[in-house]
Amino acid sequence: MRQRVGLSVKLFVAHTWDEHLKASMAGRCEILSFINRTLERDKWLIFTEPLLSDTNVLITSDEVPFISDMAGLKGKIISQPLAG
Repeated sequence: MRQRVGLSVKLFVAHTWDEHLKASMAGRCEILSFINRTLERDKWLIFTEPLLSDTNVLITSDEVPFISDMAGLKGKIISQPLAG
């Protein structure tokens, strides 16, 4: 990334995603990758065009047939981890 942007970049180390967000809001971390755009984040971040797009990943047990489309989950019960 340093070569692509032509800037001196220093790695910011944090142990949780929340630490990264707080550091960014405080101006201690100026570049974040893999962050989804939201109305709240638009208040303090400037977003570029995405450099990478990735699909959602669904993890199931071996007994569940392959799920190729999220629409196939209509009426099903799913679980997801909580943010933070």
